Amino acid sequence: MILNINIIISALAILLYFGLYIVVFISKPQNDIKRAFRWYLLAMFFWSLSAILIYTDQARPTFWFRMMITSGMCTMISTYSLARTFIKERSKTDLWVLNIGMLLVGISLISDQIIQPVTVIAGVINYEFTTFGYIVTSPVYLIVMVSFFTLIRLHRRTKDPIQQNRIMYLILGIGVVILGSTVNFTPLGKYPLDIAANGITAIIFLYAILRYQLLDVRVVIRQGLVYSIPTIIIGAAYFLVITLSINLFNIYSRSGVGIFMLSLAVAVVTALLAEPLRSKAQQIIDRLFFREKYDSQVMLQTLSGRAASVLDLVKITNMILTEVTSTLHLPRAAFFLRDEETGVFQLTTKI
Repeated sequence: MILNINIIISALAILLYFGLYIVVFISKPQNDIKRAFRWYLLAMFFWSLSAILIYTDQARPTFWFRMMITSGMCTMISTYSLARTFIKERSKTDLWVLNIGMLLVGISLISDQIIQPVTVIAGVINYEFTTFGYIVTSPVYLIVMVSFFTLIRLHRRTKDPIQQNRIMYLILGIGVVILGSTVNFTPLGKYPLDIAANGITAIIFLYAILRYQLLDVRVVIRQGLVYSIPTIIIGAAYFLVITLSINLFNIYSRSGVGIFMLSLAVAVVTALLAEPLRSKAQQIIDRLFFREKYDSQVMLQTLSGRAASVLDLVKITNMILTEVTSTLHLPRAAFFLRDEETGVFQLTTKI
């Protein structure tokens, strides 16, 4: 059972990072942040892949464990590159950091002195780092900690609440990875807690992409969900109705014309239901993942209904300003109207 759970955890992490990589890869336009994030996702993918191969290829657990360590180190280095790209700051120190990091990765990749021989017994990994292994891996953790605190400083400097949320989820995901990887240096490292942490991080990043447009891939995902979900539901329902109807129809008749008319009737009904189903799916998706857009639509509907029954200009502007600030999460806002005689804009309402 332990073995199966370990494989399932690793497989889910692989699927999550593969899916995230595809999403980022196909999103347009590509920029430096997306390219840096793709390297990060690729390293996380190989980290999870190496973990599952430790359990499935038990003839070479030491080799795959070393590959897992190397992939983890690549993840830490790519985290540094991602953080520096995200804050749009570059220095000569970055080149030294990346070169030293890649040198340590190369040593970890070719050296067999990082860990003692690894064994897998009853789904539990038994391993032990050497002194040389600690010397090689420790500087990489220092690199990722620098990245972590760099993002924290950026979060404190940023005034835009949306950007703050994006950075917050990035910090949260990287923090989970750091905690999960640190477990490998404790007795709990024999369990795939690091891979489980990686999977949690993938979910955090996916939510941040969907909810806060972390990497400008919101439109791609939204359109894919809007059209794929109704298509799957309609297609499955169509074939289910056709199959059940033909089975029932054959009880009474085996006429080819009858089957054709039945199929035509189901197709017409399906076509009529397709657009309402797509609209309903879009509302549900907007409510779950794109609440800003959904809230804006609700705001406009609410305002149009209220404004129709209010004649006082001050009350209308105050109502509009209250709804806008609440929906867009604005701390301060003001409403100016242009005087027809002087052409000067005058303050009407402020919050």
